[in-house]
Amino acid sequence: MAISATLNAPQSLLQRFHACSPEEFPGGMDYVSRFNGIASYLAENVHPSVTISASLVDGGFLTDHGPQHVRTVIDKASELLNTASDSVLTCYEAYLLLAAIHVHDVGNMSGRDEHELGSADIMSRLGALFGSDDVEKRTIFKIAQAHGGRIGGDRDKISRLQESEHLLGQTVRPRFLAALLRLADEFADDRTRAQRLLIDSGVLPRESEVFHKYAYALHSVVVAGNTARLSFEMTRADAASLYGKRDGEVYLLDEIYERVIKMHAERMYCMRFLRPAISIDRLDISIRVYGPGYADDPLAAIDFRLEEAGYPLMPEGGILALCPQLTNHACGSPPTGTSLNIFLGGSA
Repeated sequence: MAISATLNAPQSLLQRFHACSPEEFPGGMDYVSRFNGIASYLAENVHPSVTISASLVDGGFLTDHGPQHVRTVIDKASELLNTASDSVLTCYEAYLLLAAIHVHDVGNMSGRDEHELGSADIMSRLGALFGSDDVEKRTIFKIAQAHGGRIGGDRDKISRLQESEHLLGQTVRPRFLAALLRLADEFADDRTRAQRLLIDSGVLPRESEVFHKYAYALHSVVVAGNTARLSFEMTRADAASLYGKRDGEVYLLDEIYERVIKMHAERMYCMRFLRPAISIDRLDISIRVYGPGYADDPLAAIDFRLEEAGYPLMPEGGILALCPQLTNHACGSPPTGTSLNIFLGGSA
């Protein structure tokens, strides 16, 4: 039965993409071969250096940002896409998404700060590997850089992208692709990113400890239907210990609570751009704490669900905070009354 289930499993994003023919891309070009070249070069020459380079620049030691993380992000994007009833990506959109996934974290080579912007430099250095169309490469960069960071203090970067636009004769959806990458990246922060040997050896820099302990505790993230299920496991010693986090220290359980709340916020944010094609409505969290033996029942079992609840609150700035385009129509805003008089049909 296990073999049958595997053979009948939904296709991954990569499988669907590799089944595309040149006729489904701009100009009848072989984008599948182009992507394979990009993926191979980055996996061999760039991705393995990202984590090490970031550590040299910033200190500490990042969780994995190399080839395995890229594979996990692609896997989570596949799971998200498989929740849709029909295929929701064109072949060209699949190329743009996969290329963006491969470059979204490479900017860490120059340091963690504003790393999401660093992919532009890497893409420029790789030249013809990404083709010769700047408009296409610019779109890949925009999708990649929207996975994090701020613009003028504003974290809502996806809204600044076009909902739909024409690119080399095809219609693409930058917002949808950026939200898909961002949520897949959020769901990819699991055990595969942790440095188990360094954890066990006790040689991790103190400021990085809890990031690796969190990743290692998260042994499973499964996206199915309208739910993402996260499974954590730790020992009693893990639960009782304080771990370094930047300049402070924190209990692992408190770190898990903080991180899943952030994931909940990211889920709500990305759903704004992914619905109705994809709708992940909740996070189901399972945490188990075990003693040293393998046969014992868990010492503690914590299960909870994160989903939108309660009545939404108006922000402190009222409607002007939600709709800044109304600023010139607010009574008393300079020039006083002018916009309101024009709106009512009077003279300025």
